[in-house]
Amino acid sequence: SIITNFGNYFFKISPSWLITDKTAAQQYPINNLKSADVDDYVYECLMYEEMNKLTGVNYNGKDLNKYVSEIVDWDIKNIQNNTDNFNVNLDGVQIDLNTVNSLYNTISDKLCNSILVNRWDRGNVARFGGYFCYSIVKDYGFTTFKEYINANTFGNLINIFKNACNILRLFYDNKEFRHMDLHAENLLVNESTGEIKLFDFDLSEVYDS
Repeated sequence: SIITNFGNYFFKISPSWLITDKTAAQQYPINNLKSADVDDYVYECLMYEEMNKLTGVNYNGKDLNKYVSEIVDWDIKNIQNNTDNFNVNLDGVQIDLNTVNSLYNTISDKLCNSILVNRWDRGNVARFGGYFCYSIVKDYGFTTFKEYINANTFGNLINIFKNACNILRLFYDNKEFRHMDLHAENLLVNESTGEIKLFDFDLSEVYDS
């Protein structure tokens, strides 16, 4: 997690074996895309981009895309030195993650130093040229459905299930969307309103991807 003055975010990062350029990745047609074409994390970023697009389908007064967590930034960085910049965009504000220690429970040191010291690719950064794909997704301060289950009545849970099922069906009708990894920790819930947000799309599919 990244917690800043601008909001709370989920941060994911992984070596990028096949794709070293975001623009090149975006040229792949989503309807034929396979994770083996672009690496799993790049695939997930492209899935977020597709799911964040306006659909023109209304549910409870909002476009369907409002029920998906927003990806605010993603890119592929080349990291060779622990002093390299790791600039990211958090809702229009540029932040160098290699100058802050605000990453919770995952990275205890500055980001580039952690990548090189911990050797996340199991000891051979040079093997893939030091390229890393990262994504930053809003978490909205919502709770996970797993946490929500422990704090709410059966009636409230049924309402969440109904919303989730309706939204999933509409996304399937609109994009042939299948989440493929939907569980109680991959569904965010607004405890005040019962609104949900889908996220975590590394195994998801659209248009027979």
